[in-house]
Amino acid sequence: MHDGHLPTVRTASGTFRSSRTLLAAGARLAAETNTPLTIVEARGLHSDVRAFVREVQPEAHSAVISAEEAALQSAGSINGVLAVHADVLRDADVRKPLLAMAHTADHLLVARHDYSDTTLDALATPGLVLRLRDPMPSAPRPAPITLTPPPMEMSVALRLVRPTGLPDQDLAAFDDMAEAQMRVDPAEVRQRIGELRSKYEATIELARQRRAATAPTDPSRTPRDHGCPSTGDLDRLTSEFDRWAQRESSSAGSVSAVPASIWIMKRSDDLLAGLDDIDWAALGHAYGSAEDVPGQLRAVCGLDEKARESALRSLFGNIFHQGTRYSASPYAVPFLTRIAVAGPVGARADALLLLTRLAVDWHDEYDLPLGIDTVAWRAAAISPEENLRWYDEQIAAETDGERLKNLCEGRAYCAAGHPVDAREGALRSYDAVRAQLPVLLELLDDQDPEIRTKTAYLLGWFPEEADATLLPLLACLDGERAPVCVATVLVSVGLIADHDPDSRLRNHLDHEHPLPRWAAATALTRLLVAHPATAPGLPPAERIAAELAAFGAGPASETATAHHAGDLHSYTVRSLLHLMGAAEDPDGVLLEIVRALPRIEETGVVPGPLAVCAENLLESLFDPANTAPVLAELSPGRRELLRVLAQLLTAADFQPVPFGSDLHERFTRYGLPGTRPALRAYVGLSTEGEDPSAALPDPWAQFRNH
Repeated sequence: MHDGHLPTVRTASGTFRSSRTLLAAGARLAAETNTPLTIVEARGLHSDVRAFVREVQPEAHSAVISAEEAALQSAGSINGVLAVHADVLRDADVRKPLLAMAHTADHLLVARHDYSDTTLDALATPGLVLRLRDPMPSAPRPAPITLTPPPMEMSVALRLVRPTGLPDQDLAAFDDMAEAQMRVDPAEVRQRIGELRSKYEATIELARQRRAATAPTDPSRTPRDHGCPSTGDLDRLTSEFDRWAQRESSSAGSVSAVPASIWIMKRSDDLLAGLDDIDWAALGHAYGSAEDVPGQLRAVCGLDEKARESALRSLFGNIFHQGTRYSASPYAVPFLTRIAVAGPVGARADALLLLTRLAVDWHDEYDLPLGIDTVAWRAAAISPEENLRWYDEQIAAETDGERLKNLCEGRAYCAAGHPVDAREGALRSYDAVRAQLPVLLELLDDQDPEIRTKTAYLLGWFPEEADATLLPLLACLDGERAPVCVATVLVSVGLIADHDPDSRLRNHLDHEHPLPRWAAATALTRLLVAHPATAPGLPPAERIAAELAAFGAGPASETATAHHAGDLHSYTVRSLLHLMGAAEDPDGVLLEIVRALPRIEETGVVPGPLAVCAENLLESLFDPANTAPVLAELSPGRRELLRVLAQLLTAADFQPVPFGSDLHERFTRYGLPGTRPALRAYVGLSTEGEDPSAALPDPWAQFRNH
């Protein structure tokens, strides 16, 4: 359940939880320099931010302002420490005043992702640009619940109102209402709507009053706070009741059907047929109302190349913002599918990429090498019904005024159809893309190899559709000459299959090109580990490991599949690590892993990939201990692993959070030296110019005498 905390409104990269790194660093710096701290954060998170700052640095003097308030600040009004996430610069109204604030702050602390705006980097205090990354879990992340995005009209009402923890008799009333809709009996529908409206008018009015009491001076200046519904959301709840109740003769015996099948849209001469049938203003994305999405989709289909590129950038940043999906996201999926299939040449590949991002995010390394676990995802997702029941329980018991206000706003946001649980919100888009797979399958025969490759990559993330997609993927191999497309198909087959169909994977171990050979070995590794019962029909683990080892020891391929952000050496290390349990000589496999480590290169998605790899290896190969193990008593593979890590890792890799990684903590957890010089001394390497007994440098030392 919720363990007493508010449900998460945004995914890992956008939640308050991931902001703690920025907040902790800012609070510490303010305390060290005895200056005030100003934090720019979404209004709905202000109380949580204040509580967290008080917890980590009670003596810090802090103020939390929203982006809209930051936009109203005069130049020079901020002194001390300013802590801000670079993505705030996306709002044009905020950008200029925020840059002026950044110039006058004594210390600027910036958090950003690798894809974020880097303008603030030049203004930040040296060493205080925090590159955020999601921690690498030891197990596959939870995966998605089949929840149709709320069709418009009556179906929206059913979903908006039913999930509120009603007694059994009221739930039965909802079921009756659904039946009435199916029978298309307007009179009965109006009766049910009237009954339900009377139940919820008080709740809606309370939420509206709470919202009005804290309304920003100029709401148009900034993206809407993710945790709070706009007044328009609340108005919509009552206006929909009014509109439905007034429909009588005009409906002519019908009740607002879903326009043009929002769920599966087949190809059409008009790529955007049905676009205006959707109430986009009632849906939301990262910056508030999604009323701008139709214009962006039209621009994607237009002839103006610059306008198309701008629209695609906007869509990648609003309906898919830092991995978060919103209520509008699944509604865009059918139109993006049409564009991918029959849109302008310059838009098709990008539309296909956006569909992939909406389905599975960009951090596919979470799910490799074993593939996405949709069963766990669906089980872990918290439904809107469950969230609303939780809100009702909390509201009934809450006595603090500010906390009650936040709870009421959060409940209204959830009741308006916006996703509250990040996993459930992502699952809506995942299932929306899943519903389009019958249309997208035809792209495996596309003339453009890039389209074929991107389609094959996408199909590998839908194991529940394996019966429908496996044969088309295998058919794609016949006559395919592009090595990267062949390799992508092979990996996708391995991710969704439970056997080696007709030995197609085994046969590709002898392919003339190294990339398909690597892909076949990668796919076979997944089958061997995830479906051990198939082992008698697969090549020996040693044969698979040898192919992976040969690829891992070589230079990066000129072309790579999209998996693991193209960092196939890290992917290879992951596969070999899983293969150790199936090999007769696991330590020999470990030595092959070690040989691949020098080939790992940084990508734009995972900062410090070698440090991440090291964390995973330590967790898998060592047991927690208070003292260092005797080096000579370790296996040859473990000794060589520590020696190579001591050679490759830098002092910066050991720097702890908030400015570094968890690597120091991981080494010390297993009794191993937690600094580069100490590790080098432990394995017998030179420490000239370094002190093995020295503690890690204090990242705050430069600020203590400010």
